[in-house]
Amino acid sequence: MEEVAANFPKREVAASLDRIKALGFRYASQSGLTISINDVRTPPDKQSILDRYEKEAEKGRSPVKRGIITDDERRQKEIEIGPRPTPRSGRRWRSRCPPSPSTHWT
Repeated sequence: MEEVAANFPKREVAASLDRIKALGFRYASQSGLTISINDVRTPPDKQSILDRYEKEAEKGRSPVKRGIITDDERRQKEIEIGPRPTPRSGRRWRSRCPPSPSTHWT
């Protein structure tokens, strides 16, 4: 998806994601796969992660107030500064949230 997002217009990326989501719902319901709320883990440092991104998002609000950028442009910037999964972040996540008996890390 990173390659698609980098090389195609946002409208096409959104349409692709919607199609992938639809496929996921279709096949997940056929497979019998279930996910319990107990399978979803919250990292211990969640608040510091959220604080870091909120600080970045705050930087975009001032130009809107001054009329330099539109609110839509601000929203787009907030999406762009959001967390991006990387191999390092995956390893970090697994070390902070060890699997339960019902999960399996690959």
